[in-house]
Amino acid sequence: MKSDLQYSYDSRSSKDWWDARSKEDQAAWLARVRSASPDDAWEAFKGSLVIVR
Repeated sequence: MKSDLQYSYDSRSSKDWWDARSKEDQAAWLARVRSASPDDAWEAFKGSLVIVR
């Protein structure tokens, strides 16, 4: 379960990420996830990241 701090950080990160996208990129992400919710696009984006160590 996420703490309130994690929710707050993730929510802020989501908004920052979404606001940094162009309108075209926003539309592409929404089409990719077949949703009208930027939160769904954010979750898909986070799932697409590859962490290299």
